[in-house]
Amino acid sequence: MTGSADTTCKMWDAETGVCYFTHQFEQPVRAVALSQGDQLMCISSDPFMGVPAAVHVVRVAENREEQSADILKSLSGPEGRINRALWGPLNETILTGGEDGVIRLWDVETGRETCVLRGHTAEIVSLSFSTSGDTLLTGSFDHDCRLWDAHAFGPRARVLEGH
Repeated sequence: MTGSADTTCKMWDAETGVCYFTHQFEQPVRAVALSQGDQLMCISSDPFMGVPAAVHVVRVAENREEQSADILKSLSGPEGRINRALWGPLNETILTGGEDGVIRLWDVETGRETCVLRGHTAEIVSLSFSTSGDTLLTGSFDHDCRLWDAHAFGPRARVLEGH
């Protein structure tokens, strides 16, 4: 899956390199992420022409011919772009990192923001879980990388300071 400023999210066949489905949006697409089990995908769209940034949840069909453009849920609200998105444990939450330097935890069922992590002073450009899933790593244009306790969603440590 790829997202593009041309307002599309494309689904590709990894073996042949052929695009087999295109999700079309009105805004540039910045981040895409597959859920655990690869049955859902979240797609972030930029704020544009008065429309706020959003994360859209779509189903990934087992059979490519049955892929649909239907959006199951849209989560919106933050100011500025959502640069990174990831699925939380059991696909119940989505984490986003944005140009405001804030990490947000969204409840997929309700569409509500349930937790906000502040610690960066500039745009978040990297967001990933440790292999065990208990630590969240963020990187920012503030030249810091931070580790967060993924269970408590609080800062665990500052691991790298830029100059």
